[in-house]
Amino acid sequence: MARITSLTAVDSFFCEDDQWQHGTRQRTVLNDEQLSVLIHATPYTTVDRVRGHDVELIHGMLRQQGVIVSAQQVSQACYCAGSVAGVNPYNRMDIDIIPVEDSPEPVQTSTLRCTPEQIQAAYRRLLKQADLRRKTAATHAAGIFGSDGAEIVVRECLTAHQAGWKVLGVAMMSEDYDNAVIFATTGLIDATVVEIARMCGCSTVVSSAPAVTSAIADAHRAGITLIGALGDATFKLYAGAVDL
Repeated sequence: MARITSLTAVDSFFCEDDQWQHGTRQRTVLNDEQLSVLIHATPYTTVDRVRGHDVELIHGMLRQQGVIVSAQQVSQACYCAGSVAGVNPYNRMDIDIIPVEDSPEPVQTSTLRCTPEQIQAAYRRLLKQADLRRKTAATHAAGIFGSDGAEIVVRECLTAHQAGWKVLGVAMMSEDYDNAVIFATTGLIDATVVEIARMCGCSTVVSSAPAVTSAIADAHRAGITLIGALGDATFKLYAGAVDL
């Protein structure tokens, strides 16, 4: 299996005394790989992602896209070993899905309000666990946390949505995340991020990035607190309330 990162020669340019200079050194660069997803052996989509936690990613993606409503619908998720010559078998996964007739029960989100201290604690833990982000500055991280800011699960991937899918996949397959309150992400807060957070049962979404109007509207409708532009001692409240 390929490594997640590689050492690559990179030219770095800098200006000193009004003169541009540059130097070459080995840098840690993220390896992205395409994952082909098949449902009942039929191609469904291809995702450019960071390898690892693929089953979680697929569960979360299919849930957010409305293809499944529970982890029990996925009867099989396996890599297509040796299915195509010259293709890494760990980059093709076939999913078998069991149809469901009954409508799913609405997702119950937490009703707890968080303090600024709890919000800051959760985001600090998110960044602390984002090893690939620190090494490469090329990934986004997402995680769910308890009301005290304690980490429940953190995942990384190429995009904020993919990292969120992995987190949602963990929550779906574990089914014991009733204490999840805070959904934290390093990415822009859009409507998809709010939807993923709601499906995880979280009542608060936190990011150092801002929120867009569709996310704010959806957060108001879902009763979710939306906190963006989080800094060391500042944040913006786009929807909901905090406990001061």
